[in-house]
Amino acid sequence: SGEDNAIRNVYILGNTIQETYTYAEYMHTFGISITAGFWVTQKGNEISDIVVAGNSLEGNPEISVLISSGAVGSSHNRVERIYFHNNHIRVTQPAREDGIPVGAVTIATGDGATDYNDPNYQPIVYPNDNILRDIWFSNNLIEGQGGSGVSLSTGDFGVERNHIEHAYILGNEFRQFFPEMGVLVTAISLEHGGSGENVISDVF
Repeated sequence: SGEDNAIRNVYILGNTIQETYTYAEYMHTFGISITAGFWVTQKGNEISDIVVAGNSLEGNPEISVLISSGAVGSSHNRVERIYFHNNHIRVTQPAREDGIPVGAVTIATGDGATDYNDPNYQPIVYPNDNILRDIWFSNNLIEGQGGSGVSLSTGDFGVERNHIEHAYILGNEFRQFFPEMGVLVTAISLEHGGSGENVISDVF
């Protein structure tokens, strides 16, 4: 069922990742994904002590780097102590064919109810009570995005009690992004979502 699993002490070092997708292939594509809990049956999972350093990512996935605790109806997950240093992310297509801007890095808790993945699933289930903490994101080069360079988000409407705590975004360089893509173009974005008791705290 995907419950109560753990991934710990993983090193992702010195890789070159190049990706090219058509619009039809675009959804659910990532350069690097560190995700505890995706779908309603995946609960109580933990990812901790992950080092991602010295990698090069280039292309047009939906999200170049996804760090997520609890998505698409999955609750009670925890991601902590993620160290993302000295990586180069280059987004080669700043917007999708339908005009929606493409971001580089998403750090999210409680992101998406079950209808995101399956509109016919009933009842709709929301991802609640997820924690993401102690994220170190430093000395990275990010370029080419049409959305956010780094986005921290507590999820979508309807979610509750999701937390992002102690995030350190230090010494990064953001360049060559595209403000003509829309009003949500930012280098670093903190986005509060949900229906209640969702918290982003201690961001440096």
